[in-house]
Amino acid sequence: MKSGELNKIAKSFAPLLPPPWKQIGREFFRCEGSWVQIVGFNPSRFADTYVPRSSFEFLKMPGTPTGGFLGQELHHANSTQRWVKIAESSAEVFDEMTKQFRPALLGPLH
Repeated sequence: MKSGELNKIAKSFAPLLPPPWKQIGREFFRCEGSWVQIVGFNPSRFADTYVPRSSFEFLKMPGTPTGGFLGQELHHANSTQRWVKIAESSAEVFDEMTKQFRPALLGPLH
């Protein structure tokens, strides 16, 4: 997948992640205390597909998060990785993300 396509994907998710979410590049962040939840998209190197992911970071000092742990990726009901095609609706994919990712993307961070 080309980086321009990944930029378009991130842009399509921006309206679905309202404040306190902030977009930095192709990722979205929200903070609560020293905890940061990160939503991003892992592109395929071989096809025009991507995998939404969520992870966390604990900030020891103020600044922009640089990585995360406790990563989660979108999966099918049978627990296999869910590769999303570019043509799929961001709203429908986001609905799956809100059902699978914990803590919930639109609820409290705790």
